[in-house]
Amino acid sequence: PTDDDKVILPGSDILDFDVAGDGKTIYAIGTWYNSCLSEAWAMEFGPADFVSEYQFPKLWKSTDGGVTWKDQTSKALDAKNLPDMGTAAAWDDFAFFAAVSVAPDDPNFVVVAGWSYDAVGVAVTAIDGKDVVDFTRNYFPVVVGSNDGASKFNYMGCSTVVGMITSIDVSMEVDDSHSIAVGTWDWEADVEAGNAYDDDLGKVWRYDAGGYWSAYWADTSTYDGWYDVDAVIDVEFSPNFDVDDAVVALCIGDVNDDDAEMFDDSGADADAVPDYAGFLIQGGVWDSIDGWNVD
Repeated sequence: PTDDDKVILPGSDILDFDVAGDGKTIYAIGTWYNSCLSEAWAMEFGPADFVSEYQFPKLWKSTDGGVTWKDQTSKALDAKNLPDMGTAAAWDDFAFFAAVSVAPDDPNFVVVAGWSYDAVGVAVTAIDGKDVVDFTRNYFPVVVGSNDGASKFNYMGCSTVVGMITSIDVSMEVDDSHSIAVGTWDWEADVEAGNAYDDDLGKVWRYDAGGYWSAYWADTSTYDGWYDVDAVIDVEFSPNFDVDDAVVALCIGDVNDDDAEMFDDSGADADAVPDYAGFLIQGGVWDSIDGWNVD
């Protein structure tokens, strides 16, 4: 997409998109690569060199099913109350867009997730009581939301969220509120600190947004029934969330034949079978009694 409503912008990549319930409104995020520019966007490579300093974050919106597009990037980058990372540069406040979601019942309610970069960083020696190899955390999650069709965004206060955001989803409105779920993978604890991808730090975080973006992020791994995982790959609310209060998380974790009830029928000796990486689907119910993997 281009400012001239053309379909293709050379050098761009679409990373994620979501379609509203009206079937016409689409939000897409990605990057635009242009090494010919005199100035790079970022002064630091992304996680695992995922993006270069010439990858510009992009947010596009279409209201005609993808025929034409409008660039809304500046609206997300200029989100109200977005924290200043302490430099004169603008890129580090919201360096990269990682996921986008629009409410299924409101094409104007959209959220964009990504990360900021702090060159000084924060020293880390333990996370949630777990021992980790000491490291410095430089990448911090960012989520911004809009309820006016991406004309204006508000920062959603992510100071409690830990890890890189991999996915995001918005529920339909229930009792004048949209629930928002983000999945995380603590890339820095895994890769930078050399914790061998097995730290069980993947989580789903919850935010119930009213009209003023003043809610807080809750760590749903503290809910009964959560099975510890290394990374959450995707999160999705039920299309009938107003009735069943259901949410699903696709995860990667270390499993053993006797680690959970789902493996009990194998009859294997847990001490004789090493852990192995596996995909897990966890089902949650977020109502008056919140929980995961309930019968």
